[in-house]
Amino acid sequence: MAEPRVAGIGLRRSGLGGAAESLADAERALDLAVRQGRTVRFEDEWLTATLVTHAARLRPLLAPGLHVDQPHLAAAVLAFVEHGLSVPGAAEALEVHGNTVKYRLSRWRELTGWDPHTLDGLARSLLVLASGGQRSSPGVPGGG
Repeated sequence: MAEPRVAGIGLRRSGLGGAAESLADAERALDLAVRQGRTVRFEDEWLTATLVTHAARLRPLLAPGLHVDQPHLAAAVLAFVEHGLSVPGAAEALEVHGNTVKYRLSRWRELTGWDPHTLDGLARSLLVLASGGQRSSPGVPGGG
C-alpha cells in the first residue's frame, strides 16, 4: 500500500519575513502531518503543531498516556473533541451508544489520570494522541 500523501501548510503572511515565518509554520504542521498521516494546516492546528515539536521535552508530562494501547479509547477522546465536546455527537460518529462513549472517556481517565472534560486533561490527551503516542481508530464502531 502506498504511503499517504501529507503536507504541512503554513499561515499566509506578507513580506520576506512573513515568508520565513510561514515556512516555519509549515514545518511544524508537516511534523504533525507526518505523525498523523494527513495534511495539516497550521491555522487549524497551531497549538498541537507547536507543542508536538516539544514532545520529547514534555514526555514526562505525557508518560501516562504513552502506554495506553487501546485505540477505541483514543478514538472516543478524538471524537469527543471533534464533535464539540459532545457525547451524543461522538457516539453518533463512532456508531456506538452514548453510554459507551461515557464509559470510554471514563476508562481513559482511569488509565491516564487525565479527565478529557478539563482543559489540562484534554490538552495532554490531544498532545499524546497527536504526537503518535497512541493510534486511534475512529472507524472502530463498537470496538471495546
